[in-house]
Amino acid sequence: MKTRYFNIEDNQLVSVNNSADTLWIHLEKPDLETIQEICTEYKFPPDYLTCILDDEENSRYEGVDQTTLETPVLLLLQYPHIVVSPTGYKQYETFPFSIILTKSKIITASNYPPTFLKIILMISIMVKSLQKQKISRSILFFICH
Repeated sequence: MKTRYFNIEDNQLVSVNNSADTLWIHLEKPDLETIQEICTEYKFPPDYLTCILDDEENSRYEGVDQTTLETPVLLLLQYPHIVVSPTGYKQYETFPFSIILTKSKIITASNYPPTFLKIILMISIMVKSLQKQKISRSILFFICH
């Protein structure tokens, strides 16, 4: 099981080490104990997370008809993943991805590492790196001129 915590700092998505000040919690291959702990802490049904353990689970939503967020909302989506078939051809399979909106956090969960999440993090790191380079160049420019 892998748990990742994210927050927004300087308009960038950053990975942080604990859940205390985080905006987004992502669970990858959560075990039943972790699922129970998260469900208890954020007060939503366990099936909001256990649904990702079944690769054949259908997309669905629950609680989206609220005018204000009183109870957690579930969006269960399918995301594509490239796999190689037994005959050697690339093909797509879809896997469930759970998005739970609570009053204080966004909680996502998947049973496999979602490629799109890696891409989002890589872009965020690249943008942050470019911003640092731009700041460094600006400082050098002002020092030299």
